[in-house]
Amino acid sequence: MPLQLQNILFDSVEEGETVLVPSAGKIPTEIAGTYYLNGPANFRRGDFTYQHWLDGDGLVRALQLRDGKAEHVMRYVRTKKYADEEEAGKAIYRGFGTAFEGDKLRRRMCLETPANVNVDLFSNRLLAFGEQALPVEISPGTLETIGEFNFEGKLMEITPFSAHPKIANDRLCNFGLKYLMSATRLCYWEFDSNFECVSEQEVDPGFPYSVHDFTVSENYASFYLSPYFLDIAAFIRGGKSIHDSLEWRPEDKNVLLVLSRTGEKKEVRIPFDSHGYCLHLIQSFEEGDTLTIDLLETAEPLYPQYLPLPSLFDSVKPCALVRIRIDTSSWKVLNVVKAQQDVHLDFPAVLEPETGLSRDLVWVLGMPTELIGDSKYYDRILLYNWANGEVADTYQAPEGSFISGEPCLVAKEGSDAAGYLICPLWNAARNESSYLVLDAFDLAAGPVAVLPLPTPSPLGFHSSFVPFSKINDC
Repeated sequence: MPLQLQNILFDSVEEGETVLVPSAGKIPTEIAGTYYLNGPANFRRGDFTYQHWLDGDGLVRALQLRDGKAEHVMRYVRTKKYADEEEAGKAIYRGFGTAFEGDKLRRRMCLETPANVNVDLFSNRLLAFGEQALPVEISPGTLETIGEFNFEGKLMEITPFSAHPKIANDRLCNFGLKYLMSATRLCYWEFDSNFECVSEQEVDPGFPYSVHDFTVSENYASFYLSPYFLDIAAFIRGGKSIHDSLEWRPEDKNVLLVLSRTGEKKEVRIPFDSHGYCLHLIQSFEEGDTLTIDLLETAEPLYPQYLPLPSLFDSVKPCALVRIRIDTSSWKVLNVVKAQQDVHLDFPAVLEPETGLSRDLVWVLGMPTELIGDSKYYDRILLYNWANGEVADTYQAPEGSFISGEPCLVAKEGSDAAGYLICPLWNAARNESSYLVLDAFDLAAGPVAVLPLPTPSPLGFHSSFVPFSKINDC
C-alpha cells in the first residue's frame, strides 16, 4: 500500500507529555494558546480489528504554544467503551462501521461513544465529542478524562448530540437526530455559559436523514439535508452497523432546513435541484435580509471511503464549494454559486467573525482523485476566495507527506490580512509526525515553524484553537 496506512492506523500510541523544539523556523511569539485535535486510534482489540475509520478510540492531542515555546500532550479519552474493552482485552461494542456477533449497544439503542470526532472548549469545560452521543469532559491542560458530560443533568445518557457544536453569542448550539421506528426528529438546543438550556426545539425533518454538521448565523441554524437515510430497524433489530444501515438515494434532491434560533418562527424548507452530498458546512452569516450559507458538496457520501481499514479514499470524487444566498424576508433563493474543483476537499477552516476579516476566505484540505483504487490522503491546503472565485494560495506538502488533521486559524490582533494556520503533518515513508505553523496568507512560502513529534500521531479529524486567556487550569 503506497501510503503505508497500516502503520499510522494500527501501531500502538505512546501517550504522554513532551517539549517540542522546532527543526526549522521559529514559533511566532504572538501565538499564545492551545491547538486541540481529536481523532480515532487504537482499532485493534486482541485479535479483532474494527473495520471503519470512525470506529477507533478518541485520541486527543494538545499543542500548547506560549512565548515561542511548545509543549505537547497526547492522551486517549477514557470512555466507557475504552475502559471496558481495555479491561476485557477484546472488542465489546458495535462500531459505526463494524458489527459482530454478540456486540453491545448502550441501552440496546445507540452506540457506546468512542468520543473520537471533535474537541472544543465552552465555559472552561473541554469536551470531546463523538457521533450522536453525549460528550466527554477532559482536563484542558493534562487531557485527563473527567467523565461524561450531560450539561448539568439537562441531557439523558441516550440523548443524541452531534459532534459539531457551534459556539455563538456565548452560547453552545448543537443538534441531534432522534430516530424512531415510526418517525425521525431533529432536536436543537442552545446552552448558556451556566449550561442552562435557553432554547430547545424539535422538528420533523421529513425523512431519516443522516446529518453530520450544521451552521449558525445571528438568527438562524441551517441544515443542508442530503438523501442519505438511516434504517433504524436494520441497526437495532437487524444487528447491522450504522454504516450498513445507511442508504444513498441520489435520485432524491437536497433540502435546506432553516430554524429560527429562538424558535419563535416556523422552520423553513427549501428544496434544491442538487443531488450531491454534504458532510461539512463551512459557515453562514447574515447581511440585512440576506442569509449566506457556504458548504462543501461531493457526488456521493464519504463514509464508504472510510473502510475497510487500512484503505482510505480509494475512489474518492472531486468536490465543489457551494455558496447559497437567500432572502429571509421572502425565503426565496437569490442565487447558488458552485465552484467545482478537480480535487477532493474537506476540513474547511474560516476566521472567527469578531476578527473583522473577510467572510469570503476559506482554507480547506485537498487530495487528488486520480489513481482510482489506490489509497489517498490530503496533501495540500487551499485558500479559496469567494470574491473572485479563485484559489488564491496553496500549500503543497512535501512528496510522501500528508496533512493529517483539520487546520485551525489564529488571527493576529489588529491586522486585517494576517494570521497563522496550525496543522499536523505525517511523513508516510518514515512514519513520522510533526506540527506546522504556516502564514495563513502566504501558504506557498511554506512553514514558519516545524515542530517534530518524538512518536507518530495518528490521523486526526477536527480541531480547535483556544487562547490561554480562556483556560483557567492550564
